[in-house]
Amino acid sequence: MRKLILIFGIILCLHNLANAQAYTGQAGYNKNMISAAINEMPYEESTVDNAIAARFKSMGYSSSKASDDFLVFKAVKLPELGPDTYDLYFKTDRKSKKEKGRTVVYMLISKGSEVFISQAADTNLFANANVFLNNLITDVAAADLQVQIAAQEDIVKKANKKLNSLTDDGQDLAKKQAKISQEIEDNKNDVAKQQAELASQTQILETLKAKQKQ
Repeated sequence: MRKLILIFGIILCLHNLANAQAYTGQAGYNKNMISAAINEMPYEESTVDNAIAARFKSMGYSSSKASDDFLVFKAVKLPELGPDTYDLYFKTDRKSKKEKGRTVVYMLISKGSEVFISQAADTNLFANANVFLNNLITDVAAADLQVQIAAQEDIVKKANKKLNSLTDDGQDLAKKQAKISQEIEDNKNDVAKQQAELASQTQILETLKAKQKQ
């Protein structure tokens, strides 16, 4: 089962990689519209958030909260973007109420102190940012697969627990059945003995009555 899930996850990941196409647009931050690298991913918000956090944690960066529900990773050196150091702001939104499993990711890039870089000022940086978001789906797919595996392991654990319970019930019933079978057999023997005793006592009675008639 685990192997099948992994194979399915890899196929799904490749499919999603082929369909993930980031682009440059704008996102609202602190009442201003800021240039942003944007991508839509076919995963839950929590999965995308966890994957982003895990990716930067593996590089030694932790996040802090910023305005408008953004998470910021400060003083980040990310080779995929270029040689400079940036503050990276991320926000995830569910695409729509009807599309629960689709999340839009926004990425803002700052030189520090919330001095955000615009696409017009650095088109190459945003081209790199789009590539980064396209590649980020690999991390998200891996995180989603781990969630699926954990959920499936829980299902298997519960199914195994129920099987063990049913097996124990079956063993208890088998013991009860064996006990009842033994009790039935003992009863048959007791009935046979009692029939013999009845026949013996009846014979004695008949003998005594015969003497009475003499």
